[in-house]
Amino acid sequence: MIAIADSVNSPNVTINVDTNRSVGPGAGNVAVVVNTITVAEVTLPEFSSGDGRAIRLAVRPGYQLDPASPVTATSATIGFNGGAIGAAAALTPAGTPDEALTFNLTSGTSTVEQDIIRITGVRLKISSAAGAAGPAQTLMSITTTGAGGSFTNQGIVAANINRGAADRIEFATQPGATQSGAPLLPAVRIVDFGGNTVTNDNRAITLALQSNPGAAVLQGITQQSTQAGIATWEASDDMRIAPAAAGYTLRATHSGAPFLSSDAVVSTAFDITAGPPNGLDFSLEPVSTVAGGALLVRVTVLDQAQNVVTSPSVEITLDSAVNPGGWPLLADSSLTKSTSNGVAEWFEIDNLRINSAIAEYRLRASGVGAPIDSATFAITAGAPSNLRFVQQPTDAAENATIIPPVTVEVTDAFGNRAPAAAEINLALQSPCAGTLSGGLASSVNGLAVFSAIGIDTPCPAVTLAAAAGGLTGASSEPFTVTGLPPTALRFVQQPTDALAGEPLNPPVSLEIVDAAGKRTASTATVQLALLSSCGGVLSLTSAQAVGGLATFAILSADTPCSSATLQATSSGLTGTTSQSFDIIDPSANPVLAACGACGQGGALAALPLLLSLVGMKFYSVRRRRRA
Repeated sequence: MIAIADSVNSPNVTINVDTNRSVGPGAGNVAVVVNTITVAEVTLPEFSSGDGRAIRLAVRPGYQLDPASPVTATSATIGFNGGAIGAAAALTPAGTPDEALTFNLTSGTSTVEQDIIRITGVRLKISSAAGAAGPAQTLMSITTTGAGGSFTNQGIVAANINRGAADRIEFATQPGATQSGAPLLPAVRIVDFGGNTVTNDNRAITLALQSNPGAAVLQGITQQSTQAGIATWEASDDMRIAPAAAGYTLRATHSGAPFLSSDAVVSTAFDITAGPPNGLDFSLEPVSTVAGGALLVRVTVLDQAQNVVTSPSVEITLDSAVNPGGWPLLADSSLTKSTSNGVAEWFEIDNLRINSAIAEYRLRASGVGAPIDSATFAITAGAPSNLRFVQQPTDAAENATIIPPVTVEVTDAFGNRAPAAAEINLALQSPCAGTLSGGLASSVNGLAVFSAIGIDTPCPAVTLAAAAGGLTGASSEPFTVTGLPPTALRFVQQPTDALAGEPLNPPVSLEIVDAAGKRTASTATVQLALLSSCGGVLSLTSAQAVGGLATFAILSADTPCSSATLQATSSGLTGTTSQSFDIIDPSANPVLAACGACGQGGALAALPLLLSLVGMKFYSVRRRRRA
């Protein structure tokens, strides 16, 4: 029967991190002696020998057995490793890390006697930092296999770990991912070989950027003194990084004498992320473009430190900064877009455009923070397409130069002046006929100036038509060509011989003319007076001109007389006197009286023949002399 070994007594020891370790700078390589380890029976019987029965001693990770000190196990009732009962069995350690020594129970028998196994000669060293980590550890473990008891890796040999000298510095608190401009809150401590905080060697710790993917400057307070071995950064120290980027690291160094292993340490990598949306930036500025051409624009959302804010999505709206709401900014898609990864972009397919040419144009973007304006750019005119009157023709007198000069410009399809050279011809469109002079000019930088236009015929509704090869023509607004002011009267139909009291036929007419002798459109009233040595009265003394012509339809004189004349007058005009004519007495000329007012084309034309027939040759002679 195999019973349970339920008592293991092991001594407590004290280990010094530096004195009792075998590795690293400053190691003393001195082994700690472990006094006797006792495994005792309580319930009988407990121990028996035989194949597969063993007691195993192992060192904990971070420790090693001293190879210069054999370990001996002694029992009164059990033989070890083939030895006799009561004889001591010794095993020589190899001194390797994590080593285990196994004592096999190969002789002796079960007994009712209480037995005690004593293990001596154990000496230990620290073999790694794991063994130097304090403040306390168990240095070994025991396992019993088929030899009574049920110990499995039971910890034994408790140790107090005394700190060593300052070996290095390490980050007690790593910086960690932080928002742009927010404080970094790391902590750096001074430790010994085993990573135990060294509280009695305070130094100044300085932080600097090691990996700097954002080309940043570490701002705020970057140096702290350790308190009880630890330097801590708090929010009030305002240590921060502005540019957002992934993979920053900090490097910590200390003041004073060098440490055993290292005088600097680098943190784990951490990211600086963008802060909340604060403003906008034209990351792709619009450039000078032809009218109607697509503008390519990109607007980026930024935080307070000018980092791109990839989320959340926000809406960005474009407008004109030069004339908001004017010179319409057009797009086939929309002037408002939602950002994707912090960017709103207008591509060729959006056809963002401005149709009005202007030299210094700017766009305005809004949606986050204060609106921003783009850099200036130009919208230039497109290809020549049309003609357009700039200075319309104004009313002018006939044959006078139109002032100010008429101007016609060459425009693109959107009405912008195109700086093109073109030969432009003006044609007269007038219901009154007439001739246009000075109607040909060449454009300079898209503008043709007609400085010598004149029209020779008055008309109340005249237009000009502009034409040029390959361009769509244009018509001017209507204007009036006025005649010269009326200055004088002129007989059109002179008075002819007539019987007294009978109308002159054809009717007498006068025209009102200008200084050039051209009939005007005057409606003035014309007065006639009879100039006769015989006296007499006219039946009609005035007539109103129509279109510059005054006609006296029923004009007669009541008193016969030879060589009478008519005097024409009108207010403000130079008068005129007609050629002479005879007022014939019908009683002295029966033939004429019979003929009546046959007129110049009737009896009067045949008057010489008629007079000769009646023997009045003297009258014919007189008529020939007057003619």
